[in-house]
Amino acid sequence: MTWGRWAQWVLVLSAGAALLAGCSRQRDTLEPLIALTAPETSANLPLRAVAAVRGFVLDNQPVALVEVKVVSESGESAWIPVVPPLPDDLTSVPEGWSLPPEERTRLTAFAVPPQWFPARLSFREGPNEIRVRVTGANGRSAVRQFLVRIDTTPPTLELRPPRAKTVQAGTRTIQVMEFSGAVSDSSNVVSVRVLAPDGSDRNLNIACLPCPQAEFADAVPLGRATVVAQDAAGNEARVDITPPR
Repeated sequence: MTWGRWAQWVLVLSAGAALLAGCSRQRDTLEPLIALTAPETSANLPLRAVAAVRGFVLDNQPVALVEVKVVSESGESAWIPVVPPLPDDLTSVPEGWSLPPEERTRLTAFAVPPQWFPARLSFREGPNEIRVRVTGANGRSAVRQFLVRIDTTPPTLELRPPRAKTVQAGTRTIQVMEFSGAVSDSSNVVSVRVLAPDGSDRNLNIACLPCPQAEFADAVPLGRATVVAQDAAGNEARVDITPPR
């Protein structure tokens, strides 16, 4: 091979290497996509529902590090490295992220160990921001914020004094206890039910539910009963109904 021919090949190979390096650099500039599968975001949640942080990262490049922190009105935690990915832990891939088997290496699953709550990741009443920071093998980082609202306060449930009443039930005359009251919550009341003296447990028919506040009235057989109100976060308030004397 002549020197000129050799130089021509060197130029071609150098140009190809530069092109590949340019493509690699271009791929490296892509930020990873981050999705949280737990806890449910932008919702009123009980404290027990956020004792887990799990999610996925979708990227063209290997993920070197996933870190999580919680920011609340009272402060923020430090960045905490989370459990290394489990490549076959793809049972709860976010909607729209289903990939053919040959491309599943682009997915990284991460999870915060339950024993880290609340010692290292502490959630507070009210709004909390979960921040996830992903660093790729190329050193580039991406951060995404997820908002969750912690609600540990039960609804406010108030009952008025009950009233005994005699009613006709078919051929029998029975005594019932009429009761009424009001319930309210900072988010939404989702159900109000009564545990009756006869052992039944039924929801009261309140048209507006779920709603922040409501009035109700009903009747049960005479005897000790309990009204239970539940909010959107699952917090419950209970008030006993004492039969009138």
